[in-house]
Amino acid sequence: MRSSLHWISHVSVCVCVATLIAFAMPVRAQAQGAPRFDLVVDIDWTLAALVPLEDQPGRRDLVRVGPEAYAVAEHSARVLRDLIATGDVRVHFFSGGSEVRNLELLSRISVSRGVSLLDLVRHSGGQVFSFHHLKEISKEGRFSDRYRKPIEALLPNVDPKRIILIDDVAKFEMGLMRIIPSFGIFNDRPTFDPSRTSEVYEAPNVQMWRAERSRWLVLERMIKQAIASDLRGDLSFRDSLLASSARLTIRFCEMTFVPVAP
Repeated sequence: MRSSLHWISHVSVCVCVATLIAFAMPVRAQAQGAPRFDLVVDIDWTLAALVPLEDQPGRRDLVRVGPEAYAVAEHSARVLRDLIATGDVRVHFFSGGSEVRNLELLSRISVSRGVSLLDLVRHSGGQVFSFHHLKEISKEGRFSDRYRKPIEALLPNVDPKRIILIDDVAKFEMGLMRIIPSFGIFNDRPTFDPSRTSEVYEAPNVQMWRAERSRWLVLERMIKQAIASDLRGDLSFRDSLLASSARLTIRFCEMTFVPVAP
């Protein structure tokens, strides 16, 4: 009897989450077939950034996982929710962090009341890949020198021209898989602090701070334009994003050397 009640309780929770997700997504997404485009999203410095202990006081926007606190990139959860809701995009996550950490963090990022980013990704058919999914290519060097993200092997049935990895580390690219930069470069700060511009991982000027805070809005526009291009028969989803990100990289480099506003 006890196990039966546990099973019923588990099913009830699943039904409640599924119902919340259904209400959170437009009808169009429920009526379509399998998504045609895949986004593989890195977590650290792309979706969220670890916030040092000394920078945590006074911040109410942090997501806590054990003793660690993370700042979720502004606009990121909403952008991913809306892309999934179109029915055209499936989102996966791939982080070199532990599976326990990755799942816990994603489960604590809310996309709507009662629905987490993890709920939404799983409901739409996406997967979460972690450290044990990485391919080790060397025993020496930094983490990014030793490992790669073998997405082709993990997602063998996807179209290589309709999938992209969004990551802050270009070295993780492997095989036909291509990467566009997430432009997650600097420490996450809700306000610009000109007194810290000379510190490591601090935005050197207010223009770069603003650019990083709004980068997910830029990524959203690039992704939507890439989908439209692909469906028109112009550049493929992947190639459109690669072209857009190359132009954006140049713009970011130009902004890096803009003097700090008074």
